[in-house]
Amino acid sequence: MCGWDVPKGSAVRAWLPDARGHRRLFSALSIDALGTGLFLPFSILYFTATTDLTLGRVGLALSIAALVRIPATPGAGMFCDRFGARSTVVVSNLTQAVGFFNYLLVDSFGHLLIAAVVVQLGNSAFWVAYPALVHDVAEGNRQESWFALITSLRHAGLGVGALGASLAVAVGGTNGYTAIVAINALSFAAAAILTRLDASAGTQATSANATPEHDAPQNTPPRAAGRAPSGTGPSSASSYSTSASPCSHSPSPSAFPSSWSIRCACRRGYPAPSSRSTPYSARWAPRPSARPSRGAAEAAA
Repeated sequence: MCGWDVPKGSAVRAWLPDARGHRRLFSALSIDALGTGLFLPFSILYFTATTDLTLGRVGLALSIAALVRIPATPGAGMFCDRFGARSTVVVSNLTQAVGFFNYLLVDSFGHLLIAAVVVQLGNSAFWVAYPALVHDVAEGNRQESWFALITSLRHAGLGVGALGASLAVAVGGTNGYTAIVAINALSFAAAAILTRLDASAGTQATSANATPEHDAPQNTPPRAAGRAPSGTGPSSASSYSTSASPCSHSPSPSAFPSSWSIRCACRRGYPAPSSRSTPYSARWAPRPSARPSRGAAEAAA
């Protein structure tokens, strides 16, 4: 929906957000709004024209369903927080599709009430997850432009849908009412599919535009298998088997002494690697001080 050929440098192009990889999402939101615009102006008249329910009973069922939506909103928020905004939008569209398909089969007050509650639950979940989905798609950049563009598309879809519903009712009568509800249910199913497909398209676009990471430096000398990291003293340069070392992620030999590997081994409770040249206890024994004591210095003086 955002693939218009706009001259470079124009004000319109500067206003439009970068929607590459998300055309399916824009199409899904537009189709959703189109179906809603079809049904919304005739939501009450449909039931009075296609069922034996009175206007008062239809209004009562729809009012109860709207009240159920109020306590269901926090639950929709927790669902969105746990499973993500995109998954919540997909589930909400599928839920509303099921509810509107049941509108085609309504023949009693109870059936109407259940179908209306299902529709309201799905609608509540959509409006909870919709801002979070736009935020995720925009990736924190130019969110005002994203909301403005999507809102414009939705309003256009509502207007076109209302016009189409008027023509359908004027031409088809009762069959026109039925066609409105059927198209609305199909629009929610199509919106759910497109929203789910947009996830993979957005991921491919992100990976294609991503900057490749720099290759690892090639001037690092390879370490021979079965050799211990080089240390600072001659006694720590002895070799030992790599399979005996418990530390699989040993530090780089150019940055850390071999005592780091020994310290890591001791922390995990493994025995320190043995040395062929100097025993472990002797290696850690205190070294004699090279500075003469104060008494020896005075005696020499």
